[in-house]
Amino acid sequence: MTDEIKQSEDQDNQSIMTPEVIQSSDFTTQPTLPPLSTFFKSIGTEAEEEALPAPQKRYAVFIAHGMGQQVPYETIDVATQGLRRVIDKVDGISLRDDKVRTRAVRIGTQVHERAEFDLNVEGEEGTSEKVEVHVYEAYWAPITEGQVKLKDVMSFLLQGFWGGIRNSFKSLELKHWIFEKEVPMKRNQMAAFYFLLTGLIIFSLVALNALTGLIAAARIFSSGQETWLQGGLLTILTFVAATLSIILLFYGISLRLVQALSTARQEESPGKLRTIFSSLLWIGFWICCAVVILAGLAFLIFTAIGYISPSSIDKLVTQPPFTYFPFLGKELAWIIVWGFLFWVTYRVKKLLVQYPGDVAAYISSFKLDQFAEIRKKIKAATFDVLDTIYTATENNHSYYERVGLMGHSLGSVVVYDALNAVITKDVLNNKENNVSNRTKVLVTFGSPLDKTAYIFSAFATGTTSIREKLATTKQPLIQDYKKYRNFKWVNIYSKRDIISGKLDYYDWEDDKNYTEERRIDNKEDPNAITPLVAHVEYWKNDLVFVEFLNGLIEK
Repeated sequence: MTDEIKQSEDQDNQSIMTPEVIQSSDFTTQPTLPPLSTFFKSIGTEAEEEALPAPQKRYAVFIAHGMGQQVPYETIDVATQGLRRVIDKVDGISLRDDKVRTRAVRIGTQVHERAEFDLNVEGEEGTSEKVEVHVYEAYWAPITEGQVKLKDVMSFLLQGFWGGIRNSFKSLELKHWIFEKEVPMKRNQMAAFYFLLTGLIIFSLVALNALTGLIAAARIFSSGQETWLQGGLLTILTFVAATLSIILLFYGISLRLVQALSTARQEESPGKLRTIFSSLLWIGFWICCAVVILAGLAFLIFTAIGYISPSSIDKLVTQPPFTYFPFLGKELAWIIVWGFLFWVTYRVKKLLVQYPGDVAAYISSFKLDQFAEIRKKIKAATFDVLDTIYTATENNHSYYERVGLMGHSLGSVVVYDALNAVITKDVLNNKENNVSNRTKVLVTFGSPLDKTAYIFSAFATGTTSIREKLATTKQPLIQDYKKYRNFKWVNIYSKRDIISGKLDYYDWEDDKNYTEERRIDNKEDPNAITPLVAHVEYWKNDLVFVEFLNGLIEK
């Protein structure tokens, strides 16, 4: 950056925080917006700011990514493209031009990057207003990178499994503190089954991973000597491993094909062919879960028998179905089957650390752990951006008339916490920034908010209501509808997304200030139907962005 950032004496002596443009660039898009590498190519280069007519209004968009390995500006890119893509599907607005500007701006002491585009918004009596839309992101992916180990993830998943099972079978009614009342939590009758299945899958994955490594070590370091892992046992375990590998490979290929079909379609709703394939994949998903559990149990059982009674294994291997596959006793078959299974377990370990690992680091605040500093950094990074948006002023007036928030997956929890923190600060400062009224829409999609509330309920761990009451003092969104929930909250989920679901624990219909307009609007995305992939399909579908824009411009 070659231009020196200057700050006027007036700004030094006043609390007004008017955004100062550090760098800017613009380009004309084609009907389809360019990819990420092109979209931000001008960031970090010198560019003269184009003389633009002053906008009549400015709206801010704040979005937080979910778990995974996002790169900087990726979320701004995807969100900006998604919002612009659905403009024609939202009444009362249109794109002013085909340009998207990218800027680095300083507001007070904070420097943030954003994308900008212009809208025409229909006003009263047929008038049209020019509105600038500024898109910001909360980027926190590097904070968790490399900080979570596999043992941390497994511990987190097992605690979640145990918490879910405990809550499902608890004789007393589960309750939580919401809107100044102790309110019963709705029970999911299938919850116990899902949590039990989760526990069995975790147990089987641990067994498969441990035994795969043990078998590999035994074969490599045996040096031709007699070991517990001899022909009969190895043949049986190879048969189990081959069966598991073939099923997983077939499912993986089928999943890729359905993904390709999904990418090719551009309809409002999924076609019949994709719907049928996705339904078959959903059935296949449950079959794979059962196979993984059975394979894990089979590994443990056969290994134990082979260690205790090798003769029983030698007798068993001479019986069908093992006699149908004599090649399983060959060295080449061992290398292929165990090599593939080792690769699968390695990929599973990586995915567990990358994705549930982020959740483990952020959600584990229900207990004292080593991730407290990570949570603090994530919350600080998110709060800094959002607080800057709300506190920005121009000529003693708020810089942004309206603010909308979006959060995907774990990002929905991050956004929920950040909005609560900003509202709390505003209330303690006598509402000088009018945060609650300027917030117009919150869209959560792929959100685990309800699941985390249920699994890690403070009441379920034996604590008194005092701790729960103290926790809600930092959550004004569940304190008072009239004061803090005057915006549209839309939650988008999919039944095929095992992470998301309806949000039921953040509303209470018996509250005196409850209205249908203030309750969370749960909507199922009809296009997010591919098992395992549904969690990220929201981004390329229209529902998230249409609901967001409708809420942002609603009069």
